[in-house]
Amino acid sequence: SSGNVGIGVSPENNLHIKGTASTSTTLQLESSTSQYAPVLLFDGVVGASADYLLGSIEASWDTHTNKVAAIRFESGDDTTNKDNGLISFWTSDASSTLDERARITSTGDFLVGKQTGSSNSVGFEVSQTGNCVITRSGGQPLMLNRQTNDGDIILLRKDGAPVGSIGVSSSSIIYFASSGNGVKVIPATTGVDAFAPCSTTGANRDNVMDCGFASSRWDDIYATNGTIQTSDA
Repeated sequence: SSGNVGIGVSPENNLHIKGTASTSTTLQLESSTSQYAPVLLFDGVVGASADYLLGSIEASWDTHTNKVAAIRFESGDDTTNKDNGLISFWTSDASSTLDERARITSTGDFLVGKQTGSSNSVGFEVSQTGNCVITRSGGQPLMLNRQTNDGDIILLRKDGAPVGSIGVSSSSIIYFASSGNGVKVIPATTGVDAFAPCSTTGANRDNVMDCGFASSRWDDIYATNGTIQTSDA
């Protein structure tokens, strides 16, 4: 009399399917004609409301009231033409309370930890134009970790061609390099404690590089030792 349909179970919703064996319960949509794929359509009616739920895929733990994850399809901000939308991703870390973790906006941007793009709001965002913004409060916003061997940690390119890199040599020496030349910071733990020229792999580059040139000179040099060693020997 309720109009609900149950398969293998007394229905608790409009359509309720429950498996009766030790196998996964599968809802299968199959096309009979090539290139005409099945479509699952969520046709939500929200009027002229922006950012409203049009449909969702939800997952629960043991009971349909204990929802722990969801993918939601929502209306966009064009309340006149009603022709844009977004997808949001939700999870629960406790108490079955779903919180939005990420979204794909109507313009194709991907946001994590935020709902609108901004370089000054905490979270991660990648725009469809290729721009990436990472913002964190009270800590480093980016950690890069190379394992196994020495080499580049960051590789910089222009129009596909390498123009520079930041890497590590001898396990603890960081270098900044470009087109064969580079400089490296040698920590005190090595027994050297110096800032020195190097190659693009962080190797020593002796008696090759200059410090400035005729039209781009340093002004003052401050040192605790008045001796400047100029020997090429």
